[in-house]
Amino acid sequence: MRVLIERFFSKVNILSPDECWEWKAGTFKSGYGAFFIDGNNEGAHRVSWKIHNGKIPEGLSVLHKCDNPLCVNPDHLFLGTQEDNMTDKVSKGRQSSVILLGELNGQAVLVESQVIEIRELYSTGLVSQQDIADYFGVSRSHISNIITGHKWRNSKPACQAVR
Repeated sequence: MRVLIERFFSKVNILSPDECWEWKAGTFKSGYGAFFIDGNNEGAHRVSWKIHNGKIPEGLSVLHKCDNPLCVNPDHLFLGTQEDNMTDKVSKGRQSSVILLGELNGQAVLVESQVIEIRELYSTGLVSQQDIADYFGVSRSHISNIITGHKWRNSKPACQAVR
Protein backbone atom coordinates (compact mmCIF):
# COMPACT_ATOMS: atom_id res chain seq x y z
CA MET A 1 0.00 0.00 0.00
CA ARG A 2 2.86 2.38 0.80
CA VAL A 3 4.30 2.00 -2.73
CA LEU A 4 0.88 2.71 -4.22
CA ILE A 5 0.49 5.86 -2.12
CA GLU A 6 3.98 7.06 -3.08
CA ARG A 7 3.27 6.40 -6.77
CA PHE A 8 -0.07 8.23 -6.49
CA PHE A 9 1.37 11.34 -4.80
CA SER A 10 4.26 11.52 -7.28
CA LYS A 11 1.57 12.49 -9.80
CA VAL A 12 -0.04 15.22 -7.68
CA ASN A 13 0.84 18.91 -7.44
CA ILE A 14 0.16 19.66 -3.77
CA LEU A 15 0.00 23.34 -2.91
CA SER A 16 -1.61 24.45 0.35
CA PRO A 17 -4.18 22.36 2.26
CA ASP A 18 -6.98 24.68 1.06
CA GLU A 19 -6.08 24.76 -2.63
CA CYS A 20 -6.84 22.18 -5.30
CA TRP A 21 -4.25 19.43 -5.48
CA GLU A 22 -4.10 18.96 -9.23
CA TRP A 23 -3.47 15.66 -10.92
CA LYS A 24 -0.54 16.02 -13.32
CA ALA A 25 -0.56 12.61 -15.02
CA GLY A 26 -2.92 10.98 -17.52
CA THR A 27 -6.58 11.90 -17.81
CA PHE A 28 -9.80 10.46 -19.17
CA LYS A 29 -11.53 12.21 -22.08
CA SER A 30 -13.86 13.72 -19.46
CA GLY A 31 -10.92 15.64 -17.97
CA TYR A 32 -10.74 13.63 -14.74
CA GLY A 33 -7.39 12.24 -13.62
CA ALA A 34 -6.74 8.59 -14.44
CA PHE A 35 -4.66 6.34 -12.18
CA PHE A 36 -3.76 2.80 -13.19
CA ILE A 37 -4.40 0.46 -10.27
CA ASP A 38 -5.21 -3.25 -10.04
CA GLY A 39 -5.16 -3.61 -13.84
CA ASN A 40 -7.66 -0.78 -14.46
CA ASN A 41 -7.70 2.97 -14.88
CA GLU A 42 -9.63 4.52 -12.03
CA GLY A 43 -10.51 8.13 -11.38
CA ALA A 44 -7.65 9.76 -9.48
CA HIS A 45 -10.15 11.55 -7.24
CA ARG A 46 -11.68 8.18 -6.33
CA VAL A 47 -8.25 6.76 -5.48
CA SER A 48 -7.55 9.84 -3.35
CA TRP A 49 -10.82 9.24 -1.48
CA LYS A 50 -9.87 5.61 -0.84
CA ILE A 51 -6.38 6.54 0.38
CA HIS A 52 -7.75 9.13 2.82
CA ASN A 53 -11.15 7.73 3.80
CA GLY A 54 -11.33 4.05 2.87
CA LYS A 55 -13.80 2.19 0.72
CA ILE A 56 -16.46 4.01 -1.32
CA PRO A 57 -19.87 2.58 -0.38
CA GLU A 58 -21.74 0.88 -3.21
CA GLY A 59 -24.07 3.24 -5.09
CA LEU A 60 -22.14 6.36 -4.14
CA SER A 61 -19.84 8.53 -6.23
CA VAL A 62 -16.96 10.78 -5.23
CA LEU A 63 -17.98 14.36 -6.01
CA HIS A 64 -16.00 17.61 -6.10
CA LYS A 65 -16.86 20.66 -3.99
CA CYS A 66 -14.44 22.67 -6.13
CA ASP A 67 -15.74 21.48 -9.54
CA ASN A 68 -12.17 20.88 -10.69
CA PRO A 69 -11.99 17.41 -12.29
CA LEU A 70 -8.20 17.30 -11.80
CA CYS A 71 -8.44 17.99 -8.06
CA VAL A 72 -7.59 15.14 -5.69
CA ASN A 73 -7.51 17.16 -2.44
CA PRO A 74 -9.53 15.01 0.01
CA ASP A 75 -10.94 18.17 1.62
CA HIS A 76 -12.52 19.05 -1.73
CA LEU A 77 -14.18 15.64 -2.17
CA PHE A 78 -17.43 14.28 -0.78
CA LEU A 79 -19.65 11.25 -1.32
CA GLY A 80 -23.03 11.45 -2.98
CA THR A 81 -25.43 9.66 -5.27
CA GLN A 82 -25.62 10.26 -9.01
CA GLU A 83 -28.75 12.33 -8.30
CA ASP A 84 -26.74 14.44 -5.82
CA ASN A 85 -24.12 14.95 -8.53
CA MET A 86 -26.73 16.13 -11.06
CA THR A 87 -28.38 18.44 -8.51
CA ASP A 88 -24.96 19.88 -7.60
CA LYS A 89 -24.16 20.38 -11.30
CA VAL A 90 -27.37 22.31 -11.96
CA SER A 91 -27.14 24.37 -8.75
CA LYS A 92 -23.61 25.49 -9.67
CA GLY A 93 -24.62 26.43 -13.22
CA ARG A 94 -22.58 23.70 -14.91
CA GLN A 95 -25.66 22.29 -16.57
CA SER A 96 -28.91 23.89 -17.53
CA SER A 97 -31.99 22.66 -15.72
CA VAL A 98 -33.89 23.47 -18.91
CA ILE A 99 -34.34 20.63 -21.36
CA LEU A 100 -34.10 21.94 -24.89
CA LEU A 101 -36.80 20.58 -27.14
CA GLY A 102 -37.05 20.00 -30.86
CA GLU A 103 -34.43 21.57 -33.11
CA LEU A 104 -32.85 23.37 -30.13
CA ASN A 105 -31.80 20.04 -28.62
CA GLY A 106 -28.21 19.39 -29.63
CA GLN A 107 -29.01 15.71 -30.21
CA ALA A 108 -31.82 16.41 -32.67
CA VAL A 109 -31.28 14.64 -35.99
CA LEU A 110 -34.30 16.12 -37.74
CA VAL A 111 -35.94 19.53 -37.93
CA GLU A 112 -39.59 20.17 -37.13
CA SER A 113 -40.68 20.46 -40.77
CA GLN A 114 -39.31 16.94 -41.35
CA VAL A 115 -41.17 15.62 -38.32
CA ILE A 116 -44.43 17.07 -39.63
CA GLU A 117 -43.71 15.54 -43.05
CA ILE A 118 -42.97 12.15 -41.45
CA ARG A 119 -46.30 12.19 -39.61
CA GLU A 120 -48.17 13.28 -42.74
CA LEU A 121 -46.52 10.58 -44.89
CA TYR A 122 -47.33 7.88 -42.37
CA SER A 123 -50.92 9.04 -41.94
CA THR A 124 -51.61 8.36 -45.66
CA GLY A 125 -51.13 4.64 -45.05
CA LEU A 126 -49.17 4.41 -48.31
CA VAL A 127 -45.65 4.43 -46.87
CA SER A 128 -44.17 2.12 -44.26
CA GLN A 129 -42.17 3.29 -41.27
CA GLN A 130 -39.10 1.58 -42.74
CA ASP A 131 -39.48 3.41 -46.06
CA ILE A 132 -39.78 6.72 -44.21
CA ALA A 133 -36.74 5.85 -42.09
CA ASP A 134 -34.70 5.02 -45.18
CA TYR A 135 -35.74 8.27 -46.87
CA PHE A 136 -34.79 10.45 -43.87
CA GLY A 137 -31.67 8.43 -42.96
CA VAL A 138 -32.79 7.47 -39.47
CA SER A 139 -33.82 4.20 -37.82
CA ARG A 140 -37.30 2.73 -38.04
CA SER A 141 -37.57 2.93 -34.25
CA HIS A 142 -36.84 6.67 -34.45
CA ILE A 143 -39.72 7.05 -36.91
CA SER A 144 -41.97 4.99 -34.64
CA ASN A 145 -41.09 7.22 -31.67
CA ILE A 146 -41.97 10.32 -33.72
CA ILE A 147 -45.29 8.86 -34.87
CA THR A 148 -46.32 7.74 -31.38
CA GLY A 149 -45.24 11.02 -29.80
CA HIS A 150 -42.44 9.54 -27.68
CA LYS A 151 -40.14 11.98 -29.50
CA TRP A 152 -41.05 15.44 -30.75
CA ARG A 153 -44.24 15.45 -28.68
CA ASN A 154 -44.25 19.27 -28.58
CA SER A 155 -44.50 19.61 -32.36
CA LYS A 156 -47.64 18.97 -34.40
CA PRO A 157 -49.62 16.27 -32.53
CA ALA A 158 -48.91 12.69 -33.47
CA CYS A 159 -51.27 11.48 -36.15
CA GLN A 160 -53.23 8.28 -36.08
CA ALA A 161 -51.95 5.57 -38.38
CA VAL A 162 -54.49 4.16 -40.79
CA ARG A 163 -52.82 0.75 -40.92
